[in-house]
Amino acid sequence: MKAEIILDWDYGTPTLEGLYYAAVKHGEGAGFLEFIEWRNCKWELTNGGEVVAFIDIESFTNQLRIQWPKPAPQPSNSDPEEFEEV
Repeated sequence: MKAEIILDWDYGTPTLEGLYYAAVKHGEGAGFLEFIEWRNCKWELTNGGEVVAFIDIESFTNQLRIQWPKPAPQPSNSDPEEFEEV
């Protein structure tokens, strides 16, 4: 299932250091979305590119409504090779 999410992006440069979700332009017509650190007044980009928009993590999570995962199913104790008398 896919859902369209329209984020309230910020532009320019962040005022606080920390982790951001960012849209990164990488050449003509290419780009990607990634979690990136803003530290020492610069983006900690490992793949190059230019950050064109960003959103801080708190605002990002506040704009989403994500359900917490259900507990993982417990493995059964029965051996599939065992026969059960009926």
